[in-house]
Amino acid sequence: MRPFILVSLFLISGSLSAQIFTEASQVPFPGVWNGSIAFADIDGDNDQDVLITGDGQVVHMLFVNDGQGNYTPFASASLKIVKRGDVAFADVDNDNDVDLMITGWCEECNSQEKTISRLYINDGTGNFSEVTDTPFKAVYYSSIAFADMDGDQDQDVLITGNISWGVSATLYKNDGTGSFTEVPGTPFTGIVEGTAKFVDVDGDSDQDVFISGLNDSLKPVVHLYLNDGLGNFTELGTTIKPLGRSSFDFADVDGDSDPDLFITGEFREILEIHYKASIYLNDGTGHFFEDAKNSFEGIVDGSVLFEDVDQDEAPDLLITGRNFTGQALTKLFLNNGQGVFDETPEVALAKVDYSSVAFADVDGDDDVDLLITGRTKEPGQPPTLVSELYFNQADSFPVNATEIVRFNSSISVFPNPAGNDFLNVMFTSVKFEPIEIRLYDSTGRQVFDMQTFSVIGINIISVNVKEKTTGLYFLLLKTPEKEVQTTVVIQ
Repeated sequence: MRPFILVSLFLISGSLSAQIFTEASQVPFPGVWNGSIAFADIDGDNDQDVLITGDGQVVHMLFVNDGQGNYTPFASASLKIVKRGDVAFADVDNDNDVDLMITGWCEECNSQEKTISRLYINDGTGNFSEVTDTPFKAVYYSSIAFADMDGDQDQDVLITGNISWGVSATLYKNDGTGSFTEVPGTPFTGIVEGTAKFVDVDGDSDQDVFISGLNDSLKPVVHLYLNDGLGNFTELGTTIKPLGRSSFDFADVDGDSDPDLFITGEFREILEIHYKASIYLNDGTGHFFEDAKNSFEGIVDGSVLFEDVDQDEAPDLLITGRNFTGQALTKLFLNNGQGVFDETPEVALAKVDYSSVAFADVDGDDDVDLLITGRTKEPGQPPTLVSELYFNQADSFPVNATEIVRFNSSISVFPNPAGNDFLNVMFTSVKFEPIEIRLYDSTGRQVFDMQTFSVIGINIISVNVKEKTTGLYFLLLKTPEKEVQTTVVIQ
């Protein structure tokens, strides 16, 4: 039997001497807001290129990567520049390259065609040609979701947004060559200023649909639809609270092999507006219940995303948007593997609203880097539009544990946050055995080492952090069977 060991010490601190992300010194990206960004390898050279759209002085929207995270504009005259829309890459014609869908409001288009939904086919080198005579409804304040919804090994698409006569949520079936037809009679509720995503919520290996946004009465709605595997959808009742101006994402936050949900936005009670942000845990069948372990500040007009930024095999959470006091913010929360999230101050990250975020390994070092676009505003200053790229430093963590393990037992870390004194770690062990704890600073220098023995039952180990400088540290806990690494912040 293995002992149950500490797995997360992500504590809150007012300042850091080290960050997970560092800002790229020079990028050619235009600052945008009300936009969308998407990474993909458009030219087949095995690195992540990027498409950026939005409102601002957008001259170029497509950028190619040299493999090390250095980007240059890539001319593609056929692509339309849009705002208040969405972009998505997918191989729609099964020729092993990524094609492109763009929706939104097009200022450069003629007066009769300001709203667009356009499909572009890639020749494999990043040159895109527009497909004419498609059935797609023109939409803005829109979202695009690709998935094989009917199990025929091609990419179908669900598009939502504002159309000239109301709101829409329309499913289009692919014949495998990139030719689409509208699927009639779907139960989907049309939305605007929202998002639709495919996700297998009930574990039956097909793609279900979750929709959050404003309906045709501008009322917040959430809808969950289960797929029978053939592309026939039936709505499943849910207790998830409808939120306006919402953002959401799915990931398995608690390690039980089903997708959970984070959602944030606003709701009204009588004449009062409230902001809310919650994690809803999935029971494995698509029924969700609100998690009580975590507390998040609600935001609107933002973008949220799950990703494992610290390489511990647990999805962390990035939140961008505007809080109830009108402050734009960007917050990163690290997951301990059991669905408990602690904020880590990432002071370098631009604080934005009307934002879009995307993760990708842009420099080929096997960790996820970050691109943020949106509007930032310092006190007393006019708003600034940004597109900032941040490189992930997780690959420079100094501890080389033989295996990173998430245990299922509960742990307790106190005090929280950790001051310049002692950090106490409480865990449960099922046998008597030797334990070693090491602490490394952000340069990789070992600053603490302690060897002791566990007892059967509850253990409390005090780590001496006296006279340690404020910042980010790396803790290694060893038993004869396992080594576990984690991150500690000392204030």
